Amino acid sequence: MRRRARACNNARTVPAFLRSLANAAASVGLVLAVFASGYYLGGQNLSLPIFDGEAAASEPADLSEFWRVWQLIDKKFQPVGTTTVPTDSERVEGAIRGLVDSLGDPYSTYLSPKELDRFEDTLSGSLEGVGMELGKNDDGELTVIAPLKGSPAERAGVKAGDIVAEIDGEPAADLDVSEAVSRIRGKAGTTVGLTLLREDVEEPIEIVITRERIRVPSVEAKRISGGILEISIASFTDDLGEQFEDALAEAKATPSDKVLLDLRGDPGGYLGGAVDVASWFLAAGEPVVRERSASEPSEVLRSKGREFFVRPKIAVLVDRGSASAAEILAGALAERAGARIFGERTFGKGTVQELVDLPEGGAVKVTVAEWLTPAGKSISPDGLEPDVEVDDLSETKEDEVRQAAVDYLLGK
Repeated sequence: MRRRARACNNARTVPAFLRSLANAAASVGLVLAVFASGYYLGGQNLSLPIFDGEAAASEPADLSEFWRVWQLIDKKFQPVGTTTVPTDSERVEGAIRGLVDSLGDPYSTYLSPKELDRFEDTLSGSLEGVGMELGKNDDGELTVIAPLKGSPAERAGVKAGDIVAEIDGEPAADLDVSEAVSRIRGKAGTTVGLTLLREDVEEPIEIVITRERIRVPSVEAKRISGGILEISIASFTDDLGEQFEDALAEAKATPSDKVLLDLRGDPGGYLGGAVDVASWFLAAGEPVVRERSASEPSEVLRSKGREFFVRPKIAVLVDRGSASAAEILAGALAERAGARIFGERTFGKGTVQELVDLPEGGAVKVTVAEWLTPAGKSISPDGLEPDVEVDDLSETKEDEVRQAAVDYLLGK
């Protein structure tokens, strides 16, 4: 670490807080606490000696080139037109963002303080925006994982798998996910224009969406014919367990019910929600999900054993928008409770991220492990394959996927 300290000290024009942040950015491998869709969130205070210049690595990177470029910008850069000289804080933020982007992983990213607030809003179940989950596909394109049910995005016709080509007329190809989310979100009542590319549609799709304050209930449960209990989960928010229990009570669920569980368009959320819901179906100690990491022993998260339903017949509905915690729940019920999966292959988001707070208010989210089904099947990148592949045909009013599942539950 002494070599790094000398390199920093040579850059006399660089403020002390910058040196601290550079060290922080190079040392983000700290687990804070588990949260659901594969993220870790801070649940306790940690002592981080790296932030006050103490040694944190035995073989630090040579940052002399970085400081040379920093000083070169100080001496040479001439703003032109509307261009302005970025502040030290903005330059630090750009450097950290570039460092994380160099991993080439769509789920590892730097979050500015504003982006972090919005990220946490999403997981709390309340936000201002258009209501859709974004990710990157295998080609690195900005892709809609799923529009939230009942959201402005869904009403405007946005679909899972759409590629976001432009945001308000500006190209989106080079944006990371957090930057794109930041541009699409905004105050309720304002609008955002999107240019979307869709498979099997030749021309780009231009839409304008009015942002809203979005508070979508995570769970809905109702009775349908044939003694079937239909449960829809829109997202795995932090209070999903409570909402799920309330929904079962309102629908007067019984242990003997046949269960239709709709996870279509569910982008995931807190992993704890997947464990909570699985616990209503699985005996105590049954595995729900396995975590595999190169640096840590494998971990198994297990059912809490509420086991309300007694050997129910279960049909799970999924599509390309079913991701993360939704995939974990579907896989667990298929392998441990005999559920049959209907619909399309799922999105394939089965990686674990740590979210590490930085002292200036932002955070780094970095992939550290992989989620596996109880039987050890990897969810990323191919997703889960349905037992019964069914297309929901756009030219018909019928929900073909749901009908196929109902027929199965009724023994037709």
